[in-house]
Amino acid sequence: MGVSTDAQLCFGIAVGNDEEMPWQTGKCDQFDSDVEEWWMREVHKYKPPFELFDENGEWLDGVVAPDDKAREYFKAAQDFASRHPLPVDVVEHCSGDYPMYIIAVPGTWTRAHRGFPREIDSNKMSFDIKDAAALIKFCDDYGIAGEGPAWWLSSMWW
Repeated sequence: MGVSTDAQLCFGIAVGNDEEMPWQTGKCDQFDSDVEEWWMREVHKYKPPFELFDENGEWLDGVVAPDDKAREYFKAAQDFASRHPLPVDVVEHCSGDYPMYIIAVPGTWTRAHRGFPREIDSNKMSFDIKDAAALIKFCDDYGIAGEGPAWWLSSMWW
C-alpha cells in the first residue's frame, strides 16, 4: 500500500513546477514564504505602530510585552490587513517538502483529508467574476505564469 494524500479542489492558475513566487525571491525571502506578510509589508508597506519583536522574532530586549500592548500591536496589523485583503488564496500541492502552487480565487479551495471523503455541493462551485479578474490581475502584476484559470483537482502530501 502506498502513501495516501489529501485531495484538494480550487479555481485558479496552476503555476509551473520551477516558478518562484514573488514572496520567496531576493529581498522578499525575509518573509519566509509567508504571502500575507509579504502582501502587507512589501506590497502595502505596513509598519507596526511600535516594535515588540527583534529581527529574530524574539521579544525586544527579552522582555515580554504587557497583554494590552500585545493586543494593540496585533490589532493594528489585523485592522490593516482587513483594509488591504489579499485578493487570492495560495494553494500548495504535491508535498510539504517540495510544494507547487495554485493561485486561487478566495473561497474556492476545499480539501478532503486522507481517509475522510468530503461531499462537494456543486451549487457552491461558483464565485464572483470580479474575483476571477482580481486573480488574473494579481498574477499579471507580480509576474506569475501558469495554466488556467480553471478548476484544479490536486493532491498534497504533508
